[in-house]
Amino acid sequence: MTKISKAAFIGAGTRGSEIATYHANVSVRVVLLDMEKELADRSIARQLRANGVMEAAFVARITTGSTADDMALLNQAHWIIVAVTVAVTVTVTVTVAVAVDAKQSLYRAIDSVRKPGSVVSSDTSHLARRVVRGPAGAFRRRIPHHPFLQSAAHHSLA
Repeated sequence: MTKISKAAFIGAGTRGSEIATYHANVSVRVVLLDMEKELADRSIARQLRANGVMEAAFVARITTGSTADDMALLNQAHWIIVAVTVAVTVTVTVTVAVAVDAKQSLYRAIDSVRKPGSVVSSDTSHLARRVVRGPAGAFRRRIPHHPFLQSAAHHSLA
């Protein structure tokens, strides 16, 4: 059994930054990545202003970065959560196809750097099944989660 002491979040929007700061509040070391490091930094600043961090010192538990430059930071995480929504304004069919392709590409990048035995999950469950069935289906260990009801600090991985 592995105790989760480090978690990584890809997607620093409202959902990703709230989940990331929640985990930092309960002593989990966090990596928070977005397309640009500045987006992740701004999201943490927003959480500080909104009192999403119980103590300002807890921000030191969060390392921010970009998906372009810092994917290697995922290599120590026990749990990697993808909190990314792909928005495309074409047709529903094309949107889902593009979203699935984008997620599969992201999962392939995660798989190339992740720690053996780590868990990769997505809080965008409407795409999760289609994504793992595709070429990036190497993820055998999955755990269901709801971002507001579960904490990595309270989970162990068997």
